[in-house]
Amino acid sequence: MYQVDGRNVFSLSPTQLSKVRNQYFGFIFQDFSLIPEYTALENIQLPLFYRGLSGRRSRSQAAGMLERLGLEKHAKKYPSQLSGGQQQRVAIARALVTDPPA
Repeated sequence: MYQVDGRNVFSLSPTQLSKVRNQYFGFIFQDFSLIPEYTALENIQLPLFYRGLSGRRSRSQAAGMLERLGLEKHAKKYPSQLSGGQQQRVAIARALVTDPPA
């Protein structure tokens, strides 16, 4: 049995499981999985959008995370305009912006 916050995840519906993933985990994919049509800021905002945060609040949180990782001047750049290390930091920022508990 696998539990998250006392809930057996095997008994959850796909929608409920998506919510658990969004609220409890930050994912960093080996290939970064940034969306090429989105700017760095928009890529970081994505999990906040799925959480239902307003555009203003999610932009503010994403911008703060960019600043924490020293990428604020790259907010409007697309992944193809970033170096590999910068893309990696955007992926890390996207994982951390939701402030996962663990």
